[in-house]
Amino acid sequence: MFFAWNAGLPGLIKNRNDSCPCGCGKSINVMENKIEVRKSDIQGRGVFAMGDFRRGQEVFRYRRGRFVVRDQIQNLSDTEKDHLDIVDESTYEIMVEPGCYVNHSCDPNTIEKVGKEEIVSYALRSIKIGEEITVDYRIRSAGDWKLKCLCDSGQCSGEVIGNFFSMPEELQKRYLPYAPVFIQEKYKKCHSK
Repeated sequence: MFFAWNAGLPGLIKNRNDSCPCGCGKSINVMENKIEVRKSDIQGRGVFAMGDFRRGQEVFRYRRGRFVVRDQIQNLSDTEKDHLDIVDESTYEIMVEPGCYVNHSCDPNTIEKVGKEEIVSYALRSIKIGEEITVDYRIRSAGDWKLKCLCDSGQCSGEVIGNFFSMPEELQKRYLPYAPVFIQEKYKKCHSK
């Protein structure tokens, strides 16, 4: 299964115009073989680089999913519940492919910039072909859920605490521009005293 959305990085990989997979009728610029979804050693399925990426380079982009409020979560399927991402204190997004398959790492190789209609993944460091694309789940988390971490990175603590503020201060500062607005506001309020 291949997915790749791109705003037009010239000369990187062969591009073609295609219809948006959500069925909205928009034309998008597709980068063939940029990423691949397949079995992951971290957990379930993961997203893998089908080419090399340099630090700061766009890796892929994908459309936003369906939004639900907290009261609607109980009516979701188990799969939808597994792919929830927090938007604000009461709204959640059901992540869509390929973003819903990006696994956590305590030493991630990408960071995601969330826009109104899409999420864009950028390389935090050089990424080699075949490497699994990872993010730090804590960046967009505000609860206190816990998850056994299987990333096996040198910085792995063995457990992910789903709260932006559980990260060390230097990581909070580094990731703050990529956190949801309500987390940015809470951070500023806590640090303005």
